[in-house]
Amino acid sequence: MLGKKSVYKVFLGLFVLSCVGTNVMLLRQNQELREYIFPDYSRLDLPEEGSRLTPFSASALDGGRIVFSFEEPAADHIFLYFSPSCRFSQEQLPFWRRLVEDNQHFQIVGLVPDDQDPAEVEALLQEHGISGLRTVLISDSWRDRFKLNLSPMTLAVTPDGVVRKRWLGRWGFRSMQEAYDLAREGWPLF
Repeated sequence: MLGKKSVYKVFLGLFVLSCVGTNVMLLRQNQELREYIFPDYSRLDLPEEGSRLTPFSASALDGGRIVFSFEEPAADHIFLYFSPSCRFSQEQLPFWRRLVEDNQHFQIVGLVPDDQDPAEVEALLQEHGISGLRTVLISDSWRDRFKLNLSPMTLAVTPDGVVRKRWLGRWGFRSMQEAYDLAREGWPLF
């Protein structure tokens, strides 16, 4: 038969063991949550600021062809790469709507994988109140060439095709402010 002290030690040991197990599970959950909220994009092959996009052409949602030559006197561009089926892209669309509305200096172009249905893309844009956004379907080969491996992604590109600024994933406050300021004021003069 176990004495009172022995029972107490067993329960205390079980309690400590359950606390340690719970803490281990909470630490693991915290790590997973941190990776979800602040993903590590360093493992992805992404377009770097300062890299140059090569000229390309893509199919517009209406079936026409659009050529991006990146030759002077071309305009500055902001490319919005997204996948309509991506939840993060859908969460980003309201921020892009404001970017499109505030824009005064850039040609803003939506880039969507070419396996998407143009009617569904149009419906998604309308659902989020985005009108007048020139959107093109970009092929796998161009997505690979431009390293568009993350959705959503926003690229600000100079007239000669140099990626001057990129924003990865959903925007936080700082990214949002930088993008809105850029659309309203243009490139800083430095």
